[in-house]
Amino acid sequence: MIFFNLMSLPVSIIILHYKTPEVLDKCLNSILKYYPQEIGHVLVIDNNSGSDFINNFRAKFSQVRLLASKHNVGFAKGVNWGLENADKEYILSINPDIILEPGNLELMLEFMKARPMAALIGPKLVNPDGSIQYSCRRFMGPLMVLYRRSNLGKISFIRKQIDYFLMKDIDHNQTQEVDWIFGAAMFVRASAIKKIGKLDERFFMYFEDMDWCRRFKQAGFRVYYFPKTSMRHNHMRMSAQAGMFRSILTNKLTRIHIASAIKYFLKWGM
Repeated sequence: MIFFNLMSLPVSIIILHYKTPEVLDKCLNSILKYYPQEIGHVLVIDNNSGSDFINNFRAKFSQVRLLASKHNVGFAKGVNWGLENADKEYILSINPDIILEPGNLELMLEFMKARPMAALIGPKLVNPDGSIQYSCRRFMGPLMVLYRRSNLGKISFIRKQIDYFLMKDIDHNQTQEVDWIFGAAMFVRASAIKKIGKLDERFFMYFEDMDWCRRFKQAGFRVYYFPKTSMRHNHMRMSAQAGMFRSILTNKLTRIHIASAIKYFLKWGM
């Protein structure tokens, strides 16, 4: 294993936040607990959570850089704002519901330094009870959106297609190259970003992670699932709380998801 100077890890950490201060506190406290020397290299991008949040945050986490937007600019634009202000060789972009564990940064750095064509890697994500989340996935066609957002997903042969998309057939304890990594936790090489560009801001939310990985791979880089690093993720699929057609009428996030899907398939084809 490569050993790094704990006072100067070449990593900037970006956390995009929107109105979940208690969740963000737990994320930042995990960084303070295991990587206190890195807290000055954390950038929290806040999507208009309000002045009370800003004041409370600065009182609690004075060492953390806070970039506060007056509007909710979405996931891609928010993360890009962080990328523009990051100054390290590698970037860890995480959602605020991620909890870091000891060794996370060192192991990912070791892996990336040994593989110069690795542009992006994703850790194993686990639920609070320790069960696995399927965070590495295969590229999909438009029917997969319908399958995952309707009762069609209960049909046996369609369920098998969904499981294949979620890569349930692989050994999730083995490091391997994959199509794309779920955007809740992405460890990225800054020099690769310079070559292919930041996240596509046409995607307000959803599909920007799949698009980014596809662009990295198109440019000859590699994307890996890296389960030697494990992070806890308190994840809830807020856009999928009802059936697809009912959700279109009642859930704004579902409408955003479908709009992003349309943009993605118009960009890349069916």
